[in-house]
Amino acid sequence: MLPTFSQAHLQKQLTHSHLMLLTILPCIIQFKQVRRERLARVFPIRTEAAYRAQLKLQKQGLMHDLLTGKVLIKDADKFTTASDKVQLVVGFSPIK
Repeated sequence: MLPTFSQAHLQKQLTHSHLMLLTILPCIIQFKQVRRERLARVFPIRTEAAYRAQLKLQKQGLMHDLLTGKVLIKDADKFTTASDKVQLVVGFSPIK
């Protein structure tokens, strides 16, 4: 058999800290929900930003290899014009 409590007895047991907990608890739950949703949106953005930074570094390295002559372009004739070929043979480029 469960003990029965009078309303006055329950009011004495209900303290200020209990009331604060009852008002704060929904705020905490809502905050956690908003945080979860925000992280769900932010995580893909951070992942894409990291991937972009990685691609930029890779591009920088590849361009360095091309400019220093480490890597030669196959079929370079397709990408150069006649005037570019003359400049490459002579070894200088006129000021434009």
